[in-house]
Amino acid sequence: MSVKTKIIGGDSGKLEAHVYKADSPFHKLHPGLVTYNHPVDRKTITTGFFTNDTYGADQNQAATTPETVTVVHNGGDTVAFTATNVSGNRYVFDSTDFANSGTASIDASGTRNGDIASFVWPVGGSDLLVSSYDSLDGYIYITSWPANGNKDFLIQLYLDSAPIGVAIPLSTYVDTNNHDVWQLFSTPMTAFQSASPSFDEIRIQTVDAGQGNAPSIYLDDLQLVSAGQSRSIFYNYCAQPGELIEVRKIKWIAAVTKLKVEYDEFFGISQLTNGYTLSFKRNGSTLSQYFSKDFYDMLQFPNVHLDTWEGSTETIYQLTMEIPEEHYILNGTLEECIELSVRDDLSSLIRFRASVQGALITKW
Repeated sequence: MSVKTKIIGGDSGKLEAHVYKADSPFHKLHPGLVTYNHPVDRKTITTGFFTNDTYGADQNQAATTPETVTVVHNGGDTVAFTATNVSGNRYVFDSTDFANSGTASIDASGTRNGDIASFVWPVGGSDLLVSSYDSLDGYIYITSWPANGNKDFLIQLYLDSAPIGVAIPLSTYVDTNNHDVWQLFSTPMTAFQSASPSFDEIRIQTVDAGQGNAPSIYLDDLQLVSAGQSRSIFYNYCAQPGELIEVRKIKWIAAVTKLKVEYDEFFGISQLTNGYTLSFKRNGSTLSQYFSKDFYDMLQFPNVHLDTWEGSTETIYQLTMEIPEEHYILNGTLEECIELSVRDDLSSLIRFRASVQGALITKW
């Protein structure tokens, strides 16, 4: 219900204040103060754990290497998809400069904007089903990734030489600041948003817009991970349909048999190989992602601080990420979630959980 008001004033008491919508012709004729309004919000404190359907809130689990994969390309070490240059002729598919496994990898260090590499399923007349796979995984070795301009590599599924779904920026799933080491990336098949149930080709395109050089990378062990074989264990905190949740804190707490904090350890255990990820997601797609292999990485997350409590033989670590009020709101209608993924063996941790503190918003 609206309330009609009339504001008058000035020396004569006859000046009136008026409100015009942005599309009103009077808005352009009479300068004034731009204002906005929104419904009154009622906020109720809420907390919850990140959970997995199998393991509940306990993240001290051992992620394992998938048993069933379909090799896309590994530098030609084994038979895989048929690799060709569609545009640019600058992708090298058997480089021996670096290799995550075997002796060769894909060299994209000399590619330019618009260069495209194609990987075609070699079995003609037998397409691959999108639903048969959990993710497209691989390893990336970054030698440089300039920060100026738009620099990236786009991955897209194809069927009969036509694109299906959306192109995925590789930068969303890798740490572009982590150079000269091999790092795992895992792109969920759902992120491609394919309208087609099948595909027969994967393409990678170099993006180099703006000043500076294109990013310089190598790729190895590209593989499609079969459904139910994901190397990652996912823990989610999501807003339910119709809910709005203002997230204020994300807190990790671990109990370990280690008394001293080391920067290059992950909650008291050795530096991770594949890394732990924090992702912000909408409708199944990743909006942004943070990576960590040790405490040093996690302490570079925004607004993070670490607390410890030492016992006689164990230590409790608490890592808290503070999020400024109203800066991040989960919208259940948009299927927004925060996701954590365990990609290494964390079973030596005595306990390990993560939780969210926030406010459930009710519109009045």
